[in-house]
Amino acid sequence: MRSKLNLAAVAAGVLAVVMLIAVLFVRPMEAAAWVYTAAFFVGLVGVALAAADSLHERHQRLVFLPQTRLGWWSLGVAIAGVALFVVGAFVLTSNRPEGPGVPMFLVRVSAFGGLIAAGIIAVVAWFRRQERSLLVLLTVLPSLFAIYFVIGEFVFPH
Repeated sequence: MRSKLNLAAVAAGVLAVVMLIAVLFVRPMEAAAWVYTAAFFVGLVGVALAAADSLHERHQRLVFLPQTRLGWWSLGVAIAGVALFVVGAFVLTSNRPEGPGVPMFLVRVSAFGGLIAAGIIAVVAWFRRQERSLLVLLTVLPSLFAIYFVIGEFVFPH
């Protein structure tokens, strides 16, 4: 039998998918962008409910530091992804002389890839390895934002 948290997580996930499909049919594009953003937040609530249900189901408490190797990997990869964003922002805003350098898109793609990888590792650690760390759960947030941003760039081009 499924718990109420699990049912709420599934309902939030289904609602997020329905809202994402609705983005294809909503006009004007500004309204579609708002529906897309709302779907992202509904999906975020669904992930949080699924994580809470997982803890409740295992009769475990939330701890601060990672308890598994995958949890620590997730945290490290997330820190590296955020560091790449910070370095990329610094390089973008600094006055540097013309000449060969690291193309900005390589820094951004690496940062997005790191954040998405950290989120995938965190989800595997949480649901497969019984991780229960708040820090590991928080690494899912930048990952979801990176996915949200990348999809949004393709769906709503400038």
